[in-house]
Amino acid sequence: MTGPMQEAFGLAVRQFRHASGLSQAQLAEASALHETYISQVEHGRRNLTLRAMCQLSGALSVPLSQLVARAEDLTRTT
Repeated sequence: MTGPMQEAFGLAVRQFRHASGLSQAQLAEASALHETYISQVEHGRRNLTLRAMCQLSGALSVPLSQLVARAEDLTRTT
């Protein structure tokens, strides 16, 4: 089961990934997470741990607080 924040966080990751010009495979390698996991995150199918969120934010060179803020903004607009 997914929730609005989980889906919005995945969309935020996808937006920042696209802005960085990274493929899912490149993000997976940079974050030390599996490419399938990245896909599931972006589709809102994963309930991430804090560790995974930090790995993603580090790989995207975006503060975790900014990822969460974008996700919060997305929940307000959808």
